Amino acid sequence: MLRLDDGTILLACDDDAPGSRIYRSVDDGLTWTAELDMAASHINNPMDGVICSNGDVLWGNGPYIYRSQDNGDTWALLYTFAIDNERLTFIYALCRAANGDIIAAGESNAGCWVWLSDDNGVSWAEQQDLNLGDDSPTEIFDIIRLPNDDLLICDDVGGIWRSEDDGATWAHVTQVSATPELLCMALLSNGYILVVGKKGGDPFPVIWRSVDNGANWSTVCNFQDPTNVNYINHLTVVIDAGDGNVVVSGNILTDSAFGAVLINSNYGASGGWSAVNLPETNDTESNSAVAI
Repeated sequence: MLRLDDGTILLACDDDAPGSRIYRSVDDGLTWTAELDMAASHINNPMDGVICSNGDVLWGNGPYIYRSQDNGDTWALLYTFAIDNERLTFIYALCRAANGDIIAAGESNAGCWVWLSDDNGVSWAEQQDLNLGDDSPTEIFDIIRLPNDDLLICDDVGGIWRSEDDGATWAHVTQVSATPELLCMALLSNGYILVVGKKGGDPFPVIWRSVDNGANWSTVCNFQDPTNVNYINHLTVVIDAGDGNVVVSGNILTDSAFGAVLINSNYGASGGWSAVNLPETNDTESNSAVAI
């Protein structure tokens, strides 16, 4: 989900039928219209959107970048990462740096590349292969920008990476745990950072928190010990609902229901997490939220 400057809300959904779509609301979510049908690309999971410095909106889906120049009313395919010679096969994360450059990352067919565009998504250049770093990741699931304009990346083997130069170069900061898969990050209104993942290859959600701009991390929740939450995947977002309230939404499953959300009322602090079951549905993907 992405809220534009004029109040328009864009929501990307992974639908088995008729296919991945972007929906648009101009009345604070009361009604929605389907604006972009990405079924023709045969790619599900439209993962992330970003607002460019010129007001254009970009959305990633597979190796494709779509662009809207009218607040999400109409869309056109802008760029395709050629799989054979451009190593970004699935775009998981898009982020705008302080200087206006757009950073893209995700799943690569060789290495683990971060890409950069300095012309609002019209052209892209490989910036750095993180697979040559300390933890040798193969996927990057999320990118966030901090209040000091540093950028943070989380990868599929528990690594946190930082850029202090608008995404031009990246340095490995820390491993939050031995073998977690870090699925998404969020900057809360008080400056704390949350990372949601699954530890040691298990599908159970684990949540880490940093109170010092990502330098150090502590485990604030492990839903394996013991709860009925038994599954989480990369279709996950952290929503800052205000006043310390945090909601983790996505493809989160429990023993008693197909879908659930994870909630906390104290900026993600340890001991305050619980799972709330959603109404049962036959479509386990219907609770998937893919970008915020």
